[in-house]
Amino acid sequence: MLRGVIAAQENWELNYTAYFSALSTIENLQSGRAAGGRMGMFFPHAGFEVGGSYQRFLQNGDYNATGAYFSWEPLPIPLDTRGEFAYSPNGQGYWLEGAYQLSRDRSYTTWSSRLQLVARVQQFFRGKIAPQDFLPAADTNRVDFGLNYYLPHDVRLNGSYGRQYSSTGNFNSWNFQITYHFLFPLLPGGPK
Repeated sequence: MLRGVIAAQENWELNYTAYFSALSTIENLQSGRAAGGRMGMFFPHAGFEVGGSYQRFLQNGDYNATGAYFSWEPLPIPLDTRGEFAYSPNGQGYWLEGAYQLSRDRSYTTWSSRLQLVARVQQFFRGKIAPQDFLPAADTNRVDFGLNYYLPHDVRLNGSYGRQYSSTGNFNSWNFQITYHFLFPLLPGGPK
């Protein structure tokens, strides 16, 4: 995956993401072969970003998926809101998420400024069924609750509990993740 900024001014920023996913049939680490990207426009003074995405699945019938997303951090409230809608011939769905930081201070200098409470809802509506498309087999609703904790040096810990509801069966889901962000310039130079 490549991710970066195409152009930036004081009041806006145009960013991109491009990726390729290889086929993996390893149990619990499955993925399909696909390529895609997304472009977004970020408005820093409003704390708002909006954009669109495109993905081309390169196996099992070669089909496209498109989407739109938003992200809003209503300053000075320590709340991050995000949402996304995606459509493909095999189904469509959306998710909405809110993450509330326990402190108004976003500097990550105290334990409470490093902790976020997260809630997320999702709905998926099944379209035509294709073999091995990695999507739920039926219409699905899901709700998740979790905690994010930001450590120094761009490390994030995430723990969550979710409940999924579907005609194929209801179940609980527990997750724990560790995320590390690598940051480096794509091209040499820049401001001095």
